[in-house]
Amino acid sequence: MKRSLFSSVIGVCLLVSAGCSVAGADMQDSVDRTIKVCTRGDGSCMESNCDELYQPYQGPGSMFGMQHPDWGTATTYKVVGFRPPTDLEVQSSGDKRWIVRGYAVTAGVHTYVEGRVVASSFKNIATTFLEMEAKESQLVIRLDSGNGQVLVVASKDLVGLRLWLTVPSLSARSRGEQTFEWSFASPPSDLADSWAEGIPIVGYPVNWETKAGVGVHPLCAGDGGAPQRAVFLQGQTWDPETFALSGSVTDRTVTVACELGAIASCHNWGYAPWTEGTRTADGQSADMTAVEQTCIRMKTADYCGTGLVHTQYGTQIVVNTPIEKVRHLSAQPRLEAIWNEHGAICVIDNNRRHQNMYYACDASIPQCDKDYIAKFAPYFMSSGLP
Repeated sequence: MKRSLFSSVIGVCLLVSAGCSVAGADMQDSVDRTIKVCTRGDGSCMESNCDELYQPYQGPGSMFGMQHPDWGTATTYKVVGFRPPTDLEVQSSGDKRWIVRGYAVTAGVHTYVEGRVVASSFKNIATTFLEMEAKESQLVIRLDSGNGQVLVVASKDLVGLRLWLTVPSLSARSRGEQTFEWSFASPPSDLADSWAEGIPIVGYPVNWETKAGVGVHPLCAGDGGAPQRAVFLQGQTWDPETFALSGSVTDRTVTVACELGAIASCHNWGYAPWTEGTRTADGQSADMTAVEQTCIRMKTADYCGTGLVHTQYGTQIVVNTPIEKVRHLSAQPRLEAIWNEHGAICVIDNNRRHQNMYYACDASIPQCDKDYIAKFAPYFMSSGLP
């Protein structure tokens, strides 16, 4: 437990989506700069500086997903995970191949579209893809080698793996399916600045390409298209528009996110469902799945709990979570809000991260007066300004 780190820092400074380093001057808050609110349904996500669930917007070239020349430049396929087909689906179609979970994203609108894992190879030898799982964040893939042996591919061996995914055409200009090749550019590595207790979160440099000759691209790209790592998680799924959480870590569904997105960052901060914690105030076991979702709402400034974020990548916040083992414990001279998994319990409007971002539920969320602070702060995660 890195308790000494917290006790030695006055006001732990977090960059939303960027760990615990201080942003440059070009990433600081500015009330005179117009920042769009990310409404997703009206196309503003494409141009906003919102902090996204899977990957924050970090500048031109920042992206999470795959593109194809036949779709044009306005459409991206956001791969959010994989799942095995249900027994009913197999009975209906006869297809046992794993399903690709993803969203076609055009002008900020998400449309759920499923593809298939159609082929695989390991060290240039054709194999049959059997299944994948994420043991906490450790990706394990099983292949049929064709001679009756099951190959278990994980860790640095993933560099020798290739997966081929098909996605239905996302453009009226083309029919059929488009095929994408996935590869792992280098061995996985632990995410930096991890506060996860003894279980570091692992990032994987995933690349994609097509037969259309558009080159090799990172699945997770930062400012200027810089490669970033993907993170694989077991069981849970999130709606990309509402951020609603479903599923559990016992499910076989695997979720994919980027290392700087809210999902991966909250896990890296120690708020993963497989971790343990007790509430400091009463010693009761903390529901770490609820704490995980609370972190996601807090990190994205989703006050209303509807997936509408009110922050931008690089905004500094101070976090306090009254849970043992300690993740964040800091003085908050400028309390912003107290949070649960549904959004903000209360808010101090004058301390919101971006006061020029109107939020629709303003009238329904009470102000954090001394009574609310006394009642809720000992039990729930809170955020503040440094």
